[in-house]
Amino acid sequence: MLADPPGPDEDDEDRRELFEFEFSNQPLLPCYNIQVSLSQGSRNWLLLSDVLRKLRMSARSFRSSFPHMKVVTMAEAEFYRQASLSQLFSCPDELEGFQSDSKELLDLVEGSAELAALLGSTLECLDDRWDKPLEANVNPKANVNGNIRAMAKTNAKTNGNANFKAKANANRRLLPLTLNFDSDF
Repeated sequence: MLADPPGPDEDDEDRRELFEFEFSNQPLLPCYNIQVSLSQGSRNWLLLSDVLRKLRMSARSFRSSFPHMKVVTMAEAEFYRQASLSQLFSCPDELEGFQSDSKELLDLVEGSAELAALLGSTLECLDDRWDKPLEANVNPKANVNGNIRAMAKTNAKTNGNANFKAKANANRRLLPLTLNFDSDF
């Protein structure tokens, strides 16, 4: 007999998974799960240069327009090391432009809902609990693939692409996915 059998706890509410999907009609910018501070765990970061190119802004105007967005500087070698070792990183081609022994510095901007909106994306949430979904207008009793398809259907044009990233809120990690849908929705 187990003294403390596994099962539901009072802490289950804190541990539940919340999947957040980022939809866009254009390809999403690469996002990296990087730890920039010893006092914080890994978080989602985008290269500031990618963001600036997409927004057609200078670094100075971005920083003055959005002073509340967290921008950090990291050595390219450390960035390369963390990105290449990440279990979530699935596209080695994205690291081809980086050098593992470079002394150059990279500016990173923390991924957020506001940044996603600036980049032209919309966010939808899917809760793993059966009683009610958070923020997402989907059927919580349908299977996850059905919910993803329902959200993509409302966000993709006919014969278009639904580009989105999914992340588990508990550990704040992104998994890039691209779905292509036909007109038979």
